[in-house]
This record gives sequence, C-alpha cells and structure tokens, in this order.
Amino acid sequence: GGNGLGLTISQRLVQLLGGTLQVHSQAGVGSRFELWLPLQAVPAPAPAPAAPHAVVAAAAPSAHCFLVVDDHPVNRLLVRQALLQHWPGCAVHECADGAQALQWLAEGGRCTLVLMDMVMPGMDGTEVTQRLRAHPDWRHIPVLGLTANVNPQDLARFEAAGLNGLLFKPFELAQLRAQIERLLPAAPAKPDRKSTRLNSSHGYIS
Repeated sequence: GGNGLGLTISQRLVQLLGGTLQVHSQAGVGSRFELWLPLQAVPAPAPAPAAPHAVVAAAAPSAHCFLVVDDHPVNRLLVRQALLQHWPGCAVHECADGAQALQWLAEGGRCTLVLMDMVMPGMDGTEVTQRLRAHPDWRHIPVLGLTANVNPQDLARFEAAGLNGLLFKPFELAQLRAQIERLLPAAPAKPDRKSTRLNSSHGYIS
C-alpha cells in the first residue's frame, strides 16, 4: 500500500528531464510502466584513475547484544548486517513488533541497546519506548529510534517517549554506527545464553 507519492515524484522528475511516463494497468492482471527520455548516445568517458584503497582496521570482537524492532524483514536484515560488520561477535535479536519485543524482555532477554522503528502494526515504537521507560529493569536501556516518518507531531511524540537518539530512514551506515557508538555503555553486558540460542536458531530472519 501507499499514497502514490512515488509515482507523482517520478512523473515530475521525468517531465523535468523532458520525457514522459505512462502507465497501463488492468485489474487482476498487472501494470506496465513506460518511460521515455530524449537521450542521445555519446562516447564512453575515459576511465578515471583508480583511487588507492583505504586500509580499515578490523574491529575487536564485541560482547554487545542489540534488539532490533521493525515490522519489515528487509529493514531488520539491513540493520543486522551493519551491526555484525562493525561489531563482530555481537548478538542481534529481532522482533517484528512491539509486543514481541516486550515479551522477549519479560522472558529474560537482555540487550545493550534497542533499535526501534516508529511505525509498526499493533504496538508502535512510541508505545514500546514509553513502556521501557516505565519499567524499573528496562528504563536504563538506550533506545535509538529509526523512522521514515517526517510528521513533526509524530516525531515529537516519539522523542518524548524517551528516545536517546533518532535517525531517519534511509540512513547512512556511518551515521548509524556513530549514533550507536555514542549510546553504547563503556562496559557492555555479556549476552545471556537465551539470546544467543534464539539468534542462532532463527537466523535473525523472523
């Protein structure tokens, strides 16, 4: 579902380039989009000299445990890959909605930081964050909000719920890592066996 903004924006961009965008749609069959641009063939540019490869120091194994709460599997996969690449050896537990996250914590799950989506079916990120801040055992856990919503009222409620940071989607990996490093405690808690067992058995793609 959606509001059709993507099509409208695409049409305006095509028009600015002097082209046309058409759609042919039939219910129950599908849609075909035709894009025409007034382009001309030109010789290929000369290859630029290769830039020297930067040497990146390998990060030390991490004992951090991250809780990723997002209803879209692709978003969770992207965040998990970024976490494992920058913090090798960390544990990552995924939840598809707020209720799952609270249940996992209530059953003894432990995490160093929560990456919280704002818009989710059922219990959204704002309510989950409020409940975390109201619980004596969870109120200290840093929460980094992740959202594509730019509505000022929604963002204000999300931040007022008790966020420690907010990042807009789509985010740059460097920005994500910088925000997480700012929020991580100096001495990470060792993930419990339950977290590690859940992660390995479900493969983080729940």
